[in-house]
Amino acid sequence: MDKTAIPENFEAIISDVDGVLVDSMSFHAQAWKTSFKEAGIDIEKEEIYILEGSNHIGIIEKIFEKQGLVPTEEDLDQIHERKKELFSRTRKHMYLMEWMKLSNPCNQSSNLQ
Repeated sequence: MDKTAIPENFEAIISDVDGVLVDSMSFHAQAWKTSFKEAGIDIEKEEIYILEGSNHIGIIEKIFEKQGLVPTEEDLDQIHERKKELFSRTRKHMYLMEWMKLSNPCNQSSNLQ
């Protein structure tokens, strides 16, 4: 079976590529923090929040600059690939947690119209 084919009984697909539907920023920040730590650079997650919206090259360059360093192409590739790997591990948990919050009637605001 072709895993990229959309089954005929699907009526819609919702894709969240920018974190609007699911708040994924804390997961991205933790993945970046761990990636930099493994590369020998300690940062706070807040530093990633400040750079929200930047692409991976911008984030890595700004963090290195703050440390008085200049990243090599190898640094850019290794840190970014590691961040993607770490984030992909959390994705399943993240969506499950968001689904549980959204599906819990106690979390629904009575002010929604």
